[in-house]
Amino acid sequence: MEPMLVYFILRKISDWSMSIFYSEVEVVGKENVPKDSPLLVCANHHNEIMDIATLTATIPHRRQVSFWAKSSMFKNPITRFILTSSGAIPVKRNPNAPKDSSSSSATIPANESLFAETSRALAGERPRGNLANYVTGVWPDRVVGVFPEGTSYTEPHIMQAKEGAAWAALDFAKWKAEDDKAGVKPLSVVPVGLVYTDKSQYQSRYSKIYVKYGEPIPIQAYARDYVAASLSNDSTTAHSIVAKLTENIRTELVKLSINAPTWDVLYSAEIARNILWDDQADQMKLEDFDKTTRTIIALLSDPDVKTDVEARRLTISSLLKYSGLLHYSGLRHNTLSAVLPATSSPGKCQAIRSLIFQFAVTLLHPRLILFFPVAILYTPAYLLGFLASRSLANPLLPETVAEFKVIVGGVGLGISYSAVTIALTRLALYLGRHGALTTGRRPVDFVVPSLELAGRFLRGEGGLSGRVWGIAGLAATVYLSLKFLTHWHKWLVRGNYTQLKRLIASYKLAAGLLRPASAALAADKLGPYLHGPPTPPLNPFVKYQPKDTNGSSTDDANKRILRAPPVASHKLIRHLLDARKDALRSVAQYVAGLSLKGDGVDDVKRRAAALNLRRYTDLQR
Repeated sequence: MEPMLVYFILRKISDWSMSIFYSEVEVVGKENVPKDSPLLVCANHHNEIMDIATLTATIPHRRQVSFWAKSSMFKNPITRFILTSSGAIPVKRNPNAPKDSSSSSATIPANESLFAETSRALAGERPRGNLANYVTGVWPDRVVGVFPEGTSYTEPHIMQAKEGAAWAALDFAKWKAEDDKAGVKPLSVVPVGLVYTDKSQYQSRYSKIYVKYGEPIPIQAYARDYVAASLSNDSTTAHSIVAKLTENIRTELVKLSINAPTWDVLYSAEIARNILWDDQADQMKLEDFDKTTRTIIALLSDPDVKTDVEARRLTISSLLKYSGLLHYSGLRHNTLSAVLPATSSPGKCQAIRSLIFQFAVTLLHPRLILFFPVAILYTPAYLLGFLASRSLANPLLPETVAEFKVIVGGVGLGISYSAVTIALTRLALYLGRHGALTTGRRPVDFVVPSLELAGRFLRGEGGLSGRVWGIAGLAATVYLSLKFLTHWHKWLVRGNYTQLKRLIASYKLAAGLLRPASAALAADKLGPYLHGPPTPPLNPFVKYQPKDTNGSSTDDANKRILRAPPVASHKLIRHLLDARKDALRSVAQYVAGLSLKGDGVDDVKRRAAALNLRRYTDLQR
């Protein structure tokens, strides 16, 4: 059996997961990844197992990416075969575990034991028989994927970078120098930024991944000084070099990802971006999405941006209010704008017209009829993914929602594809016996003759070689059929999903506007819904800034917004429409008052002028 069979299977599953769950995956910086030298890939880690799948599926040159796994998992023969065949590297302890600064003398020996397998793996040495027996040259130079943050979490910015990646890189340099590995190429350390437009939304226009492979981090100077310190047993100097490289890695990850100082700024920037780009927000190029979001975050938080402090505070406040009401109403700004533009009068007649129109478009558009057959096939995946996201995932942790949707929904998809395989196999056997459907006059006759021929071979025509050809023909037909169904589904699911969201939004608007104003939530009870969406709970594996003597944190990112009590969406609709007016006005006025110039800033200001100052002039009076 091919020694890397499990890895190839997992990589194919990763490919499917990326293409099926997300609507777009864009990879830039491929030129920064060497084709054949030892490579340490350091990525930010904010989406659990999906980050592993993303690196595996997008690594340039289709190189094999290995990840660390606890050495205790290699004791069982079955799990050892699976892990070894998937390229996992055994480590004796968690490389990101915090180190006791008081015992720095033990740091270097401990890491020699910890990263020995990583160094050998990077050089292309493969374990055979047991963990201590290595045969040089069996594998080409490999890629090791590391997440320097140490754990997956959801925060407005990168909170930490632990030293595991730096230790691995420098220990490889030491291992290469000590063992005189002249034939081993130098190690490249490449930072990777993983930017998700929405981590948990399945196949929507908002669910995309932007993968950025950055320029390699120069480590030659670090490696030279580290090797010298190690040879002289100067553990203090060695640890300081590791700390410096760790900070360098963290800095590069910050450059490649989207970071906001606080949740308030991040939520405000996201809704401001959607307001400024309006109906084009979900069609933005990922490069523009990344640049625009960074620019707006800077405009709302950077102290170097000269603006009125009170105007900034009021803008963030109005955006948070609108963002919170959108969240608790279960709506998005882009969907709301498509159903009820800001220039429309939000009255009962408009709500009824919108509902009737969206209902008609949903049911009468040809894409629904074309989508219906494949939708039935995908029903197990939809149902299981939905149930898993509701019952197993934490709704405050979007990365767990995506993880369970992909894993459990993938099981449902496997059930559907298995049913198709069984149906095609039975059809092949039937056609091999009767051949009654082969007329040469129908579109399906591209598939039917193949199935008939495969069925005849499977029933014994042509002897053993015929059976082999029958199995191969059936396998090819099944593969092409499943690929066709996958593309059919992906071609139609996005438009139908978007239209379904619009129909739901029009219903919620009608439910809120057709009721009397007194049915809206009372103003004195509205407070919990005006602070923005709830924030994820504190992660026990993330090192937050300590609290001061007054009990408050010195890092505003530690601020948590608790989930407000559940409320019927119709009670928030009138408040939501009022909040939208305030948010549009605040954004227009704030951007208009900026004197700062620059590529990204100018683009934001042009959008504000085109979509707000001119279009919503009446809202500013």
